[in-house]
Amino acid sequence: MMAAQLFELADELTEKPRSWVESGPVADGSFGCVMFLGFERALRQYSSIVDLLRKGLSDDALVLVRSLYELNVNLSAVESEEDAEKFVKFGRFQQARLIQQRLEDELKDAEDTGNAAEIKTARSKLNQLSSALDAQFAEFKLPNGKWQKGWSRKTVDALASALARDTGAPRGQSDYWVYRLGSLFTHNEPGALLTGVNDDKLTADAWKDLRLKRDKASKQGLAPILHEASICFVDIVGMAGSCIQGYERQWFDDAIQRILPALCDGDTTENG
Repeated sequence: MMAAQLFELADELTEKPRSWVESGPVADGSFGCVMFLGFERALRQYSSIVDLLRKGLSDDALVLVRSLYELNVNLSAVESEEDAEKFVKFGRFQQARLIQQRLEDELKDAEDTGNAAEIKTARSKLNQLSSALDAQFAEFKLPNGKWQKGWSRKTVDALASALARDTGAPRGQSDYWVYRLGSLFTHNEPGALLTGVNDDKLTADAWKDLRLKRDKASKQGLAPILHEASICFVDIVGMAGSCIQGYERQWFDDAIQRILPALCDGDTTENG
């Protein structure tokens, strides 16, 4: 399948969701809020992934695939109104923690300048916020006194395994490797920066060869990257379907039965 055909399928996949997102959520409550916002975020990220792949920027697309994958596994753990309320509360906690970190920086700056009035004001604001965090978000504090990092207290790996199990994957199988691969590029780790590099030194001629090698790898990776991103997108829209005005179950069935298999079969090694 030519690359152009793969992109036509991706465009088809987003056509109806683009109209649905304009109508807003259909459900009240925290569950409807979380699911619709997750759907809207997924639509934007998937569209950006497709745009990057069109430009041949597969490694940059992988960064967003990682993010989309994590959104998918996080939303998969939101199964009830109670879960959604906890998800929302943890979001407010994270926002408050960002303010706390900013106030800590302000206090340090005031201490560096030695301004007594600014030190007193910054310390007062920080103490007030710290007390509010302890009072309002005690459920997110661990026995060792530290704050938990995720809303569900589960790692991405654990959530990925649960999602794979719930969707019928073979025992012990999940797509967590996609998250780890995307993480290399998200954090610009050595494994990402040195992709395709075989020697410790990079000459001008070696750079030309490396570019050709990476261009070929980008074409080879187009179909699997687009397929993985499409799976995540379809999963998220399916989970959020009851919370989206105008959602059609036929769209989901068509994506599962026709579009995703076609994307999986794509081979763009020799095609532009």
